[in-house]
Amino acid sequence: MAAEGNMAICSFTTPANFFHALRRQASPEVTIPLVVMSPKSLLRHPSVTSRVEEFTEGTFLPIIPGSPNSDDSVTKLVFCSGKVYYDFIAMLAKSDAPSDHLSICRLEQFYPFPELEIAVEIDRYTSLDSVVWLQEEPENMGAWTFLRYRMDDLLAANGLGKRIRYAGRVPSASTATGSAIVHQAEQAAILNAALTI
Repeated sequence: MAAEGNMAICSFTTPANFFHALRRQASPEVTIPLVVMSPKSLLRHPSVTSRVEEFTEGTFLPIIPGSPNSDDSVTKLVFCSGKVYYDFIAMLAKSDAPSDHLSICRLEQFYPFPELEIAVEIDRYTSLDSVVWLQEEPENMGAWTFLRYRMDDLLAANGLGKRIRYAGRVPSASTATGSAIVHQAEQAAILNAALTI
């Protein structure tokens, strides 16, 4: 349904970015609907905060660039969106696995696809070996099918000669397993896959 610039589709990870998207939407120049995907679990999540300055001085960011690791040391760039970002950060904080080779970029706007911003983010890293899309949805759901070819085209245009890799659940006819224990095991596996593939 999203085509020819007919709507904006977003999934926010910060209150400030949500605020700026709503401000942008109120502008008389914007005449397209805004579709927002947001899980209830982020509503009162303790890590989902923004500084006052991000509201007063900031602007809408279609992507939130990766972590502050040295651009030269980053060999893996992980793109993700929404709640899985906070799950991944929490897993990294508890893990003994090294993560100084890793940068995590949050995709806040899916459509219109922020091609230029993503290309700039990819260009930051001179030692990049792999680019990964991390999602918690099954492979046949979520953003993977929308992003896959767009990201592959961007990687080819940047001369990397690589394809984006997928870290997420296997294809499924159901959106969830129905078992909290199985869900937690699957979640741990996909977060670990983002580190190891």
